[in-house]
Amino acid sequence: AIAAGPDGRIWVASRRGRDQWPDDEIVRLDLSGTTMAFASGLIRVRALAVDRVGIYAVADSVAGDTAARPVLARLRWRADGTPGPVEPLLAEQTLELGGPSVLRLHVAD
Repeated sequence: AIAAGPDGRIWVASRRGRDQWPDDEIVRLDLSGTTMAFASGLIRVRALAVDRVGIYAVADSVAGDTAARPVLARLRWRADGTPGPVEPLLAEQTLELGGPSVLRLHVAD
């Protein structure tokens, strides 16, 4: 999954590895071309969005959950500019994932 943040930086979710870490890693591509790991804790991220509040992702599940179920999650920005812990959203809803997923956010000014 890939997204552009409000500052123009590119964010990418990629698989870290099957054996050691089953979860995906969310990295930021800086304007210089370097990448920096920012977050993990989600399994198979399918869609990604970034706004002034945080990072939003649709994933197959949250790492460490006892039941594997699709999730819409948010990682809120902390005061130091790093994302906080994974916060599952829509806890009472069931997400069905299939094919390409698109996550679109509207931020009110």
